[in-house]
Amino acid sequence: MSVFPFPVLVCDTGGTNVRFALSPEPGASLGPIVHLVTDDYPGLPEAIEAAVPKLGGRPRSMIACGAGPVVGRRLKLTNASWVMDGPETARRAGLAQGLLLNDFEAEALSLPVIEPDWTRRIGPLAFDGRGQRVALGLGTALGVPALAGGDAASHRCRPRRAMPTSAP
Repeated sequence: MSVFPFPVLVCDTGGTNVRFALSPEPGASLGPIVHLVTDDYPGLPEAIEAAVPKLGGRPRSMIACGAGPVVGRRLKLTNASWVMDGPETARRAGLAQGLLLNDFEAEALSLPVIEPDWTRRIGPLAFDGRGQRVALGLGTALGVPALAGGDAASHRCRPRRAMPTSAP
């Protein structure tokens, strides 16, 4: 099993906003969230450099998710001009390791560790922590990430397309 070198930068990137936080060590709470506007930067490496002074430390690795499909080791944002190139971003930011995910894939992988008070029950049955899980992702489009099984090591279902939430 591969372990990310700490501190780990976590990053959520969309067409409007990009948010960063630093995880200083395994099991620690995330540090303060640094919020930037995506269009203020030509790409992820420049946004990382702008965020680092506000994070309280320099990351050694990164887990980044973005609103768009991951093809190979690159992600093209659906609502912005950024193309997030994993190896290039790691090289330019001086990172030892990184992981690039679709944002809904990241949501699905988080489902086993979501705190019960962060959830809202839909329907009369209580969830007992077993079985399939889904989340609703509302943004420019509606996404429904799902996790089949009990943990992130189980099979996962990634979104294949999204449905626009507004008419043209």
